[in-house]
Parts: sequence; structure tokens; C-alpha cells
Amino acid sequence: MLPPPYHNRSRLLAVLLLILCGLPAAAHGPADYVALYEEASQSVVYIENDAFSGSGVIISPDGHILTNAHVIYDGDYGEIGNNFVLLHDGNVAEAEIIGYDLDSDIALLKIEAEAPLAVAKIGDSSELRTGEAVLAIGHPGDYYYSLSTGVISAPVRISPGPLADVTAAACSLPWIQTDAVINGGNSGGPLLNDSGEVVGIISWSDAWGVDDSGLNFAVPINVAMFIQEKLLDEGYVPWGILGVYGGLDDTSYDEEGFMVFQVNKGSGAEAAGIVPGDLIIEYNEEPFIDGYFSCVLEGTEIPVKLIRDGEEYVLPVTLGPSETEGDLL
Repeated sequence: MLPPPYHNRSRLLAVLLLILCGLPAAAHGPADYVALYEEASQSVVYIENDAFSGSGVIISPDGHILTNAHVIYDGDYGEIGNNFVLLHDGNVAEAEIIGYDLDSDIALLKIEAEAPLAVAKIGDSSELRTGEAVLAIGHPGDYYYSLSTGVISAPVRISPGPLADVTAAACSLPWIQTDAVINGGNSGGPLLNDSGEVVGIISWSDAWGVDDSGLNFAVPINVAMFIQEKLLDEGYVPWGILGVYGGLDDTSYDEEGFMVFQVNKGSGAEAAGIVPGDLIIEYNEEPFIDGYFSCVLEGTEIPVKLIRDGEEYVLPVTLGPSETEGDLL
């Protein structure tokens, strides 16, 4: 016979196992991830071209695919050619680049589909809350169709994107922060909620090269779908600019801002009365963040708060197109 203490522990363990086995499964436990992955992965693709590889999400039965701009665009060489897509069923198709937006890091591709394709379920990123469970599907390091899990670390982080240093508008957008593990090759893949809906397009990590940094970011799907509509209709996203040259200044006054050095002729800034020496501290009622202002479409009239000779002013400015080379804002 076993000694009494050990015997009692064995009986308690047996009873505990019986109780646990009789409990119903949690509503959103890990067991759900199997079915969720099996369905969601059908609309995830692998993308490879002359320079890079990444992931993508099918958003229409006839072959429109969302991915990252940095998967098909290089800051030094521009648009990358020979983009091929591997579908979940093993078929390969060449992709046409419909358009891309560097500020949001979103690109829209199109393949010719022989039959209607499985399409991702699109969620609503505005409803995300900190702590929600999320899943990422992609192809990190060419390990195809890998799944990682995590939570929403923050539903909104305002920041410039990974390609902001090569854009004309150089502006900030909202991003989803998550601790779901991502690595090179995950770029362009879906971030899913626990209903299997795409709530974000995985974009970048704040610490590439650091295993499991936990500082990972995705384009909110509401932003991504807005961008793809613009790309589909116009081939680009018409972000606006003030039409000024300048730079970061945190010494002239008590507030950090954008110091205007020069105002372009015919620009919205000139029409509004902005002059060299003005320190812009708010743009569309949002503060200056990390050297960037928020992205706003051209033709939009926005309030610009600035400091001139120690006094604050708010001027209405209609933003112009961002194609003018050299414009910083």
C-alpha cells in the first residue's frame, strides 16, 4: 500500500482530472485556433519577387491581394519586378502591381484567378481593445503558413511607417501594436481577431533582428481598406502637404515643432499666410510627433497652429499635392 500522503495526493489528482475533463471548453480557448487557422489560411498567400518575399491577403474572389508596400518596393531601387504569388492550394500566379502607398506601407496586387478564390473575412479595427487575443499568419523565414498568437498591446499608436523616410508627404498614421511574434516574411500577412476576421495587415517591428521583441505593428484594416480603395480608383493615395521646407526645432520656444525655413510659391501655406520663422506645433489639431504630422488628403482644409514672435496663431490651410520634390511638409 502507498503511504497515506502520496495516496491522498493520487486520489485528489484523479478527482481533479475528472472534474477538469467534465468542464466545457472555454469559449475562446486555444482549441478554437485550429479551426480558425484552417479557414483563415485559405486566403493567405506567399509573395516572392526579384528582391524580397512576404505574405499577402486575398480580399476579392477575382484576385485582389493586400500586402505591404515594402514587399514590392525598395527605397533605393523603387518598384520591384517579377512578383509571383503562391496560393494555399499550391498554384502559382504572376501578380500585377495595382498601386502602393509608402506612408501606410500598403500595396494592392492583382492576379488572374481561374476560379473564385477564398476571400478573407474583414473585421473592424476601430473596435479593438487592449488585451484582445490576436493571431498572425504568414511565412517568416520561408516557413510557410506559420501561426503565432498574442494580444493587442495597444489598438492605436500614431507613428510614421517603415518607409516614411522615402515618401513625399512623410506623415504619421495609426498602427496596431501587438506582441504576436512576427519576423521577416510575415510582412503583408493578416492579423486576425478570435473570430477569424482580419483586423490588421502586419507591417513592421520596432526591433527587427531581435527574437520575440514584442514590439510589432500592423496597419489597421480600416486604414488598409481605405488605402486599397484609393489605389484601385486612382492608382495612388493623394496625401496633401502644406508646401514648406523646414525642420525639427525644440529650442526656439518651449514647444517642439516644425520650423519653417521656406514657403513654396502657390502653395496652401503661402495662401494661408505662413512665413519663414513660423514654428508649427499642431497640424489638423494633432501635435507634432517624432518629426512627423498626421496624413491628410490633399484638398482638405485643416487648422494649423503655429508660434510667431512668441504668439500663437491658428491658420486654416488647404493642403496641396505631395508630388513636389523636396517638400518636407
